[in-house]
Amino acid sequence: DEGPYVENPYASANTYWLTWESPGTPSGFSGDPRRMETDDLQSSPSVPLADAYWARLHLERNIIERQGWCDGWFWQEMMQSPLPERRYFRQTLDHVRADSTAVLRALVQGSSSAPASPDHHALFYLNTELMRTADWDGYASYMFEAADAPVVEGLNSLEIYVPREDAAHDEDNILVDWYDLEYWRELWSDDDLLVFGSSGRTGEVRFSVGGFTSTDAAVFKVIDRLTARTVPGVEIEGSSSGFRVEFQDAVADTASYVAVSAAGYVTPEIERDTPSGLRTVTDADYIMVAHDDFYDATARLRDHRESAEGGGFSYRLVRDQRRFDLRRP
Repeated sequence: DEGPYVENPYASANTYWLTWESPGTPSGFSGDPRRMETDDLQSSPSVPLADAYWARLHLERNIIERQGWCDGWFWQEMMQSPLPERRYFRQTLDHVRADSTAVLRALVQGSSSAPASPDHHALFYLNTELMRTADWDGYASYMFEAADAPVVEGLNSLEIYVPREDAAHDEDNILVDWYDLEYWRELWSDDDLLVFGSSGRTGEVRFSVGGFTSTDAAVFKVIDRLTARTVPGVEIEGSSSGFRVEFQDAVADTASYVAVSAAGYVTPEIERDTPSGLRTVTDADYIMVAHDDFYDATARLRDHRESAEGGGFSYRLVRDQRRFDLRRP
């Protein structure tokens, strides 16, 4: 269905509504169901071969809460004033294209303010190479992008150093939010699944993707977030390390693909939806939304608040999963 697409900054799970019916029976969805179409077959000879793609790895952990700054959550704090301080962030990369460089981005947040201007001074190293010397003021955030960053196969290390090298910077404190790397990676599947883009290529291109464990692989072209097409003409060859998938397509610079074999498909959890009627008009003073684990306890709170002793309010209690009904077609 082409209903509203749910974008939730607090969760990564996708939610879909499925329906089925006999011919001639209304489905409850607007319009006819969308079917996955097959893309046009491309078979021109002597086209360029692509065996790598521009991959992006975003690294972020929400551990420290500081409401009002950036998105309110941070990974690490650097607050060991007045001593010099280093933080290391290590990440393993695989199938890195040999002799290629990356783009490094990072976001940090000032968490102190001092008379010195600028009052924050930090150095960023990737695999011991200095990528940025950052100076900024007060409680502002600082984000940078650095090209030609050195990345290697295996362990890569980002070092953030706050030197606090003079009295004016003794209280130089910052919070680390996230960093990401963009780099050339071989077209190699992880657990029989790879999502990749055309990486700026245009025209007709032949892609070669390795690392599959079976011959039942398929390729899908993602048109937009609601539309995908099956790519025809997929060829599968055996290799010493498994199976390789090759296909050809006329691409734009933003084309995206999913190559997957049977072992790589995601298995969804399916449960029957009991509509909560959250979209309907209600006379309740409050709506309470509770996770299943806390539903019974919340029901006792609702009962108390509806009693004379609790204020005599009118409440409507719904389970956490029913919040998706607000976007239900």
